[in-house]
Amino acid sequence: SGSRGHDYFYPGTGNEDDPANNVVNIPIVPLWKGEECIKAVSHSNSISSKTQNIIQTTFGGGKSAYRQAISTRMLPALRAFNPSLILISAGFDAARGDVGNAKHTAGLPQKMGIDLDPEDYAWTTRKIMEVADICCQGRVVSVLEGGYGMTPRDFDGDSEKKPKDHLDKTVFAECAIQHLRALIDPYDLEERDKQKKPPRHSVYK
Repeated sequence: SGSRGHDYFYPGTGNEDDPANNVVNIPIVPLWKGEECIKAVSHSNSISSKTQNIIQTTFGGGKSAYRQAISTRMLPALRAFNPSLILISAGFDAARGDVGNAKHTAGLPQKMGIDLDPEDYAWTTRKIMEVADICCQGRVVSVLEGGYGMTPRDFDGDSEKKPKDHLDKTVFAECAIQHLRALIDPYDLEERDKQKKPPRHSVYK
C-alpha cells in the first residue's frame, strides 16, 4: 500500500513508521520524480535558494539517498533493536535499469526509478553483517524477493519481434552475486589476503 505523501509506485511507497511494532519504513523518492521536482524548483522565482537546496537534497533519490538512508536510519534502528536473527528479503529490482523500478508510460521511454549497482548491494550486505556479528553471532538468512532485468538497448518495443525472454539479466545477476559474496566474506578477507601475498614470478633462480 502507498504511504501518505508518496505516489503509489515503487520505489517511494510503503506505510509510515510504526515504532510500537518495530517497523521502520524508508521510502526512496524515484529518480524520475526527483528530477521533475528539481526541474520545477529550478524554474521557480518565488522560492529562496536555501529552500531550493533543501528540496533538491530531499528529492535527489538514487543510490546516494539510498546509502544515506541505510546509514542514518536502518542501521541505527537495527542495532537498537538488537535482533537474535536477521532475515533479509533481497530485492534486486532496485538495480540500475531494472524494469521493476522503472516508470512505464505508453508511447514514451521508460524512466528509471533507482540506480543501485552491484557494489551497493555488497555494501548494504556488509553493513548488515557487521550488525549481525555484534547482535546475533552473525546469524543471517537471505531469500530472493525480486529482480527482473533490463530492457535491451537494441529492443525497439515491437511486441511481435520481442523474443520469448527479452530482458537482459546481466546487472541483476551481478547484484545477486555481490550480495552472496558479501554474505560469505563480509570483511573482504579473501581480497585482503590476495593483496598481502607477494606477486608470483614465472622465472625462478
